[in-house]
Amino acid sequence: MAATYLLVIVAIIALATLGHGGLWRIIYAVPLADKFAHVILLAGLTLALDALVNGRCTASGWPLAATILLLIATFEETLQLAIPTRTFDLVDLTCNYAGIAIAAWFLTRRNRAHA
Repeated sequence: MAATYLLVIVAIIALATLGHGGLWRIIYAVPLADKFAHVILLAGLTLALDALVNGRCTASGWPLAATILLLIATFEETLQLAIPTRTFDLVDLTCNYAGIAIAAWFLTRRNRAHA
């Protein structure tokens, strides 16, 4: 299930990067819908990746999945500076971080409850 979710998210990112998909017209027609989508997708992606890495944490106790996705999200958004069909958006990056942070908060609380 987690692997399937990851593949779907990667496909969505790839389609957005390539400028394909009529779904984007629908999302952009609703104010702030794309920002909420960033939060929801990255939170879900963090939870899915956490399942794939078996809930491992960094030495500081931060979920490994969150750490990996912070790096990937930063790279992916910054990469848009070099892609003519994409636009770098600091608010998008902030929404990505928010989704990751929400999931990391949940995972950290879950891990403490099971400790």
